[in-house]
Amino acid sequence: MAAPPVPARDAAFTVTVGAKGSWTQPDDTPAVPYLDKDGTFYYQQSHALYGASDPRKWTFYTGTDFDTATRSGRISDAVNPADSRDRNNDTT
Repeated sequence: MAAPPVPARDAAFTVTVGAKGSWTQPDDTPAVPYLDKDGTFYYQQSHALYGASDPRKWTFYTGTDFDTATRSGRISDAVNPADSRDRNNDTT
């Protein structure tokens, strides 16, 4: 069995953190970013409460980056044409 690699002793890392920014779209899950096939930036979050009539939904945002993204109604309100119960804004 080979010995694990030994880290270099000269390695040095620096992490710099700026001032905390504002986050205007907090929700239940971490924001998951992705680029669509034409390179458009999106991120998706979900929201779910547990009462029988509480909301459960996926919300999608688009913009240049996290700071400029706004809600995409086209995707957030999308409904499966074959089954109207299958929708992003009500995942119950």
